[in-house]
Amino acid sequence: MLSRKRVQWGMMIALLAIICIRLFYKLGVGTLMSTDEAWYAINANEMLKADNWLVPTLRYQVDYGSKPPLGIWSIMFWFKVLGINTLGLRMYSAIAGLLTIVLICGYLYQRYDLRYSIVAAAAFPALWQCFEFHMFRAGDMDALFCLFYAIAIFALAEVHRGKSWMIILYGAAVGLGFMTKSMHVVVFIVVGVLYLPVIFKNLKIKEVIWAAVVALLPAVIWVLARARFDGLKYIKCITLGEAGDQTRGGITLLYLRDISHEKVTWVLAGVLLTRVVLYFVKCGAGLSVKKVLADLKAFVSRKYLSILAYVVPIALYTLAGHYMMWYIDPSYIAIIWIIAIETVEVLKKIDFRVLRLLFAGVVVYFCVFYACVQIVQYSTLGTGGRAVDQFKHDIAEFVEGTSGEYSGYDAYIAYDRTRFVGDQGHWELDYVFLAESTANLQCLDGGVYGFLEDEDSILVLDGELWDRYADVLTGYVFLEQNTFYVICHDRYEDLLANGN
Repeated sequence: MLSRKRVQWGMMIALLAIICIRLFYKLGVGTLMSTDEAWYAINANEMLKADNWLVPTLRYQVDYGSKPPLGIWSIMFWFKVLGINTLGLRMYSAIAGLLTIVLICGYLYQRYDLRYSIVAAAAFPALWQCFEFHMFRAGDMDALFCLFYAIAIFALAEVHRGKSWMIILYGAAVGLGFMTKSMHVVVFIVVGVLYLPVIFKNLKIKEVIWAAVVALLPAVIWVLARARFDGLKYIKCITLGEAGDQTRGGITLLYLRDISHEKVTWVLAGVLLTRVVLYFVKCGAGLSVKKVLADLKAFVSRKYLSILAYVVPIALYTLAGHYMMWYIDPSYIAIIWIIAIETVEVLKKIDFRVLRLLFAGVVVYFCVFYACVQIVQYSTLGTGGRAVDQFKHDIAEFVEGTSGEYSGYDAYIAYDRTRFVGDQGHWELDYVFLAESTANLQCLDGGVYGFLEDEDSILVLDGELWDRYADVLTGYVFLEQNTFYVICHDRYEDLLANGN
């Protein structure tokens, strides 16, 4: 007969397998997001080509809107390992996601026991937001940023337990968080400041100084190296400029809407509601307002760090009034260990074994079922037929058909796929990455008439627009003719005259 410990470890291994499938299954399949994901892909690709590790560029122009380089360096590393493709772009985010849940489960196991880790592992893959947009399955900065956030929170928890040297680890997490998403690291700092009264007595001046040094050192070294290129212009853009962009005034309630739609929020609400019901049932007639308030105060005191980790990102961006749904992803990371701790604590308060098994089963089953539903939907990745997917196919055929003859050429585009209404000659960033990485093209705006004025260029034309431009393009040689046409400045009449 299997022991309880073996059953628990079996469950843990099964849940980790689900997490790995959720993270890595068809990771390199599917369309790039035309916003940040394609942006950072272009940064990394161009920096690799130029063997440049300091100055991010976008379409071969200095990019003053990019983030600090830690995430881009990670993408560059995986581009070298896996090639310049979607899998290489996203691999470091998926690995950061795996390290995050391993950290959470490892900490809960070391601090409590395996039951806590099991619940955390069950809840983690049910995070819709963190897997479907901008995080673990995307080539963005947020997955790495959230890993450092988890490290910072656990370091503060260990300082409270008497390990004062862990404040140095907190400082390292702050420094690396800045090197990943610049001023967004304010979230780390606010949590630390609000938790300071709790850990103040455990701190030692020497270790606090070392924490400050460790936090500042990576940024100082990088800033000094970067300043040799363009002074402090870029640094001002990613600090003062971004801080201004993120504090536009007003209040937005959109984050609260997003949280209410997240399935793990429902799980947490159900667990906390069960805890409240058990509290009133067990206390019975002995309850008074004074006792309820005293117990609530004691509960908040015990859970103060968890509450801060969850609430601070939501509160800061809500008050700032700047809405990007992925900004509060650190809160979703915090909710995982909150659910784990609260679920097991509720189990301890249930007297009947059958009810304990039922409650734990409902929590774990709901999370696993929802995660599996999401995994099943990955089977359709790459089959959506989006225009950019067809562009990827056509540009690869063009390179193969011309044996790379047009590598390095200026390239103009005309299509109806742009977000910029009325500007058919503007390159979207997902198209730019594919054109640069597949064909080594120089993507220039200007459309058909830009192509006509630039004799050393090619044109990528949406086939649906041919009738509109046929009068000015008839006679030019087609290098590729599929959903997208690729046209060069050679003329058919000239080729015929030369016997080609």
